[in-house]
Amino acid sequence: MLYCGSINFVGRETELATVHKDLQHGDYVAIAGMGGVGKTELATQYVKRYEQHYGGSAWFNDRKTNLAAEVLEFFRLQLGLEIPQELGGRLLSLKEQVAWCWSRYPNSELPILIVFDDVTDLDNLRQVVPKDNRFQVLITTRLRHLDPNFIQEIPLDVLSPQKEPGKAIELLKRLLGEADRRV
Repeated sequence: MLYCGSINFVGRETELATVHKDLQHGDYVAIAGMGGVGKTELATQYVKRYEQHYGGSAWFNDRKTNLAAEVLEFFRLQLGLEIPQELGGRLLSLKEQVAWCWSRYPNSELPILIVFDDVTDLDNLRQVVPKDNRFQVLITTRLRHLDPNFIQEIPLDVLSPQKEPGKAIELLKRLLGEADRRV
C-alpha cells in the first residue's frame, strides 16, 4: 500500500524525469540501490507527481508478503473479483491466476501504473508482472545489474554534492530546521 510520502523530499529531479521517460517507452523500470537511499520515496513521489498521466495505479510490496498472494488479494478485495481455481476442467497455476486477474483490470484511456516495491527476487516478479502493454511497471529493489532485456535499471545512490549541489544540505535544513547549528 502506498504511503503519503515525505514533505521534505528534495532533489532527484533527474531521476524522476528518467523514470517517466523510460516508463513512456514501455519499459519495466527499476529504481535500484542500497537500502536507505530513498528508492521507495522516489517511487512515491513519482506516483504523486505524475498521477494525471495514468488511468489508475496499484502498489505491491514484495518484502512484506508473498508477491503473488498480495496481487491476488488486491484483485479479490479492491476489485471484487472471484478468481477461478480452474478453467475448462484444468487447474490454474498461480501464474495463470495472476494473468487472469490482470486481464480483468478495468480498461482506461491512459496507461495503468503498477509499482512493485522492494523486490527481492526477479523470478517471483516474473510470475506476477502484467504482460499487457497498457500497464507500466515501476520496481524498487536492492538488486543490481538486472537483466537489461527485462528491466531498465535506474541506479540510485545517496544525495551527492557532485550530482545535485546543495540538495543534501537543503534536506538537512528541512529536517532539522534552519536555525539548527549542526547544519
